[in-house]
Amino acid sequence: MEQVTGDVADAKLLESVITADVHRIYHLAALASSGSEANYELGLRANVDGTRAIIKRCKDMGHCPRLVFSSSVAVYGPLPASIVEGVDGETKFTDTTTAFPQSSYGTQKLISELLINDATRRGFVDGRCLRLPTIVVRPGSPNTAASSFCSSIIREPLKGETAVCPVDPSWPLFMQSPRTVVRNLTHAMSIESLKGNERAITLPGFTTTPKEMVEALGEVGGDTKLVIWERDPVIEKIVYSWPGFVDTPFANSLGFHVDKSMKDIVTAYIEDNKTDVKRLNAK
Repeated sequence: MEQVTGDVADAKLLESVITADVHRIYHLAALASSGSEANYELGLRANVDGTRAIIKRCKDMGHCPRLVFSSSVAVYGPLPASIVEGVDGETKFTDTTTAFPQSSYGTQKLISELLINDATRRGFVDGRCLRLPTIVVRPGSPNTAASSFCSSIIREPLKGETAVCPVDPSWPLFMQSPRTVVRNLTHAMSIESLKGNERAITLPGFTTTPKEMVEALGEVGGDTKLVIWERDPVIEKIVYSWPGFVDTPFANSLGFHVDKSMKDIVTAYIEDNKTDVKRLNAK
């Protein structure tokens, strides 16, 4: 396997990567939420121009490769009161709810979805856009995503380091694990036929809260005292514009996967990242 590093919006680079023998493309490149909010031009470059460049290269090649794009539930807008009530009752936020993003990142993702849908209609690509929940627990270091804390409040304490939770401990968060998102990305590529208006697929997730996440950390032996509760209005403004739960009957009908519990996710992270996890307290 050859690895090439560069700017996803660089046409010359894409000429060397997307060739006549490439029939499957995963477009995962992005500048995440807080990064796009802080640097508008760079967000457009990474999140919109990159998609346009990939589509143009596929158009020029003329062989209509299958394209799986990682979009985000950030394309949705603010949560109406009826949705917030869904935490304890009927969930009314569905995968057919109109997208009305309240962040530059969400807007740029929605633009890319529309571009891919149009490119599919015109026969340039066979696209499918997956609206991802927040992915936890991500390995490595914190990134520019507003949701980065969701991984940090698990990952850092498991390394014996402190982490800050910048939102209300009881705020609902829509989650999916790295293991499950890999399965779902693979599954999306395997789907043979989708109709034109079915290109945007909100992946199934489960709803939890920062408080419940930290409780799960404690259940596997992590030190919950290393999580600092310190609210940040800048982060809150972005995170609170995302849905905390979405009913996803369309994705369910297509056979996409969902996680069972936060404890299972934390346990899987420990299994996959043993070198980054300090000795845990016996439970």
